[in-house]
Amino acid sequence: MTRGSPKGALHHEVWESLGGSDPDWAVLTDPARRHGGWTDHLDDFYASGRAEVSTILGALPPDAELHQAIDWGSGTGRLTFALLEHFDHVTAVDVSRSMLATLIDRAQQTGLEARVSAVLVGDLRPGSDHDLALSLLVLQHLSCRAEAADALRSLVACVRVGGYIVVEIPDRPVNLKARLQPRFQLYRLLRTLGLPPARLHEHGLSGISMLCLTQTFVAATLRGAGADLAAASTVRSDGAHRYVRYIARRSR
Repeated sequence: MTRGSPKGALHHEVWESLGGSDPDWAVLTDPARRHGGWTDHLDDFYASGRAEVSTILGALPPDAELHQAIDWGSGTGRLTFALLEHFDHVTAVDVSRSMLATLIDRAQQTGLEARVSAVLVGDLRPGSDHDLALSLLVLQHLSCRAEAADALRSLVACVRVGGYIVVEIPDRPVNLKARLQPRFQLYRLLRTLGLPPARLHEHGLSGISMLCLTQTFVAATLRGAGADLAAASTVRSDGAHRYVRYIARRSR
């Protein structure tokens, strides 16, 4: 789904708006941290990223090279800054200029800006020079399967042969409400009536949608892009979706 299509345009609008009004909550949607609730708890926010990255790196071979990484769907850098504790350089990729602006501002505050490159999704040019491509809890917010497949192929293309791709995305909803997404459908309806995104978010409608990809689909897409699937395991269920984490290695 391209940005010029109705669904693609809505997707971009949602994340650009959230990136300006409630960026950290949009990255880690704790109900108690909505409307700026992460502002006074950024240490906890970034600590959660370090825990995720530690688990992921622990699942890779001990001799895996850790020089350059790509954080696809970086948001405000919850995982980016954690990756910088292990990698020389991280490419932070996101659809939202406002999200990336926050990430770069925080990198400058901590003296890390020279080790981070912020790139909009549409400007990403695969270079096959990263050792790891990471995308957690991001692809499920894309507009459609075709867009998710493009993202998976892009992740593989950014990694050198022998490098790793780690992706987490739900493979199925576990109840009818999760399947129907009534809050997202209401958001979309109210947007067609002209209500602005920021106002809808104030009233609890973020516009965030959920996309599920079967394990067969993800595995076939990675394989078609030149990566061999090393592992696929269910890592969590939030009562609405079952999440699967994939580890693949580029082979060609």
